[in-house]
Amino acid sequence: MCTIISKDHFIGKNFDSVVDTGMLFTNKRGLIKKAAVFPPDLPLEWVSAYGSITFSVSGKEMPACGINEKGLVVEQATLQNTVYPEHRGKPCASVLEAIQFLLDTCTCVEQALLTLEQFAIAKTSWPVHFALFDSSGRMAAVEYLQGEKKVTEGTMDTARLLNNTEYQQEEIKTECRSADDMFFELEKTRRPDTIWSNVYDLKERKLFLKRSMEAKTVVIDLNRFDFSPPSKSRMLNIVEGDSEFRQYTEEANRQLTGSFFNHSVISGLMKLPDPDAMISFIANQSKNYDKTHAIVLRFLDEDRIRQLPVKGAHRLAVLRYLASKFETGKGYTEAQVNAIIDEWHTFGDYFILRRELVDSGLLKRLPNGSNYWREIG
Repeated sequence: MCTIISKDHFIGKNFDSVVDTGMLFTNKRGLIKKAAVFPPDLPLEWVSAYGSITFSVSGKEMPACGINEKGLVVEQATLQNTVYPEHRGKPCASVLEAIQFLLDTCTCVEQALLTLEQFAIAKTSWPVHFALFDSSGRMAAVEYLQGEKKVTEGTMDTARLLNNTEYQQEEIKTECRSADDMFFELEKTRRPDTIWSNVYDLKERKLFLKRSMEAKTVVIDLNRFDFSPPSKSRMLNIVEGDSEFRQYTEEANRQLTGSFFNHSVISGLMKLPDPDAMISFIANQSKNYDKTHAIVLRFLDEDRIRQLPVKGAHRLAVLRYLASKFETGKGYTEAQVNAIIDEWHTFGDYFILRRELVDSGLLKRLPNGSNYWREIG
């Protein structure tokens, strides 16, 4: 049972699990990603537009929750009566990849809710409901009941609670004026299987983490992290008691993934015919993203495109990077499109880049050119 409490600009979470593992990961901007779903599902594909810090018990790119650099928080808790809607031809992602996707591509609750309309969650996913929060004080609970999506929106000025039952909108009685106050509230619902407790401070853009209530609080300041495309990914091991991030390694990620999927309870619940194949598949996700990302980096000057590649696959990768600078579901005039393209390239030819974005389908436009928009992809 997980518990999520929000009040004003503070959000608290007790993460409860039978698996005693947990790591934090940094996630960079500019990575080209593809969901790990199986045929006949169509995989969701995207480019990360925003950096984030995520919590995971099952491997990088499979987060249980997190916060991005724009102040969007995506949280979840198990809800056993969840029934995900039919796909209806939409691209798909597992529920954990959906968390990473929202953090990678959205700035606020409103945008996240619009984005959730554009893809489907794989029906084999773990049953959860989402809690979304942003730095403006908006919040929303998203549940999938009897195959239909139910959204309840509100604000964080009143205290809210989400756990493993269907969301109730009534206010709870609590006062949280600091991270310590929120940890005090979390202590009331702490269980023997609580792996960690964490608090988000959206005003200060900070994370606070406790392995146990007696442990020293680990303070993580998002303002100190470099999420740019050339930056190095980093990690923090919660279970081993790390207090500082260190350089990410594939081996540590593989160990985390293996500990989760080889656990007797998890393997029994998921009924995996070949846990090793799943472990290898998920553990390689981040490595595969970095390989594609290395291609894009060859054509960047810091964050800006310095050259449009000739080779088709490389050209498309760079164009997808540029397309990630446009918000999904938002309309743009031609002048606004030109201005964004100008901001993200150095060789002074917004016309050819705009044409390439449209010809590749990465940007849509009305026939008269009065409106442009980006869809998922």
